[in-house]
Amino acid sequence: MSIKPEYVRKIESGLKLYEFRRVIFTEISIPKFTTYLKGKPHYTYNSNAKPVIIYVYESSPVQAVTGCIQCEEVIANSPKKLWELFSNHAGISEKDFFNYFKFKKGRYPAINTIDIGFALKIKDYQVFKNPIYLKDIYVDRAPQNFQYLRHYQREELNDILSKAEQGEQL
Repeated sequence: MSIKPEYVRKIESGLKLYEFRRVIFTEISIPKFTTYLKGKPHYTYNSNAKPVIIYVYESSPVQAVTGCIQCEEVIANSPKKLWELFSNHAGISEKDFFNYFKFKKGRYPAINTIDIGFALKIKDYQVFKNPIYLKDIYVDRAPQNFQYLRHYQREELNDILSKAEQGEQL
């Protein structure tokens, strides 16, 4: 998942406990998914699902995978409601938050905001000892929002992390 360095620092410090997205992953099962129907929370639990590990790609100027987030809940709601619920732990200004949830001009001229947004609840954040560059895990381009890793890419990433834990030079 691509995140700007300023927000990664806020996640590291514990000031940012939620990461917000306009689009959410669909191929991953998470333990808890919350939607709001008529203003009341509706919970979907998956007792077989483990917390999702999301690798964090820091965008420019870092341009590397620098850590991972453990996420066990995704909350879906209007951007306005997400801000009401989580602004104290958003790690982003109100102006930047609502600008993020606006459509880019020219894409859909009749629409100016997104109806549904997603808040990923950050349970834990692990900082890697060394940055991992995309070329090292056979990824050709930076993720625009998020990107699924193929099996061989995950294996390479896990191999690099394992070597780092053992103190090997990367």
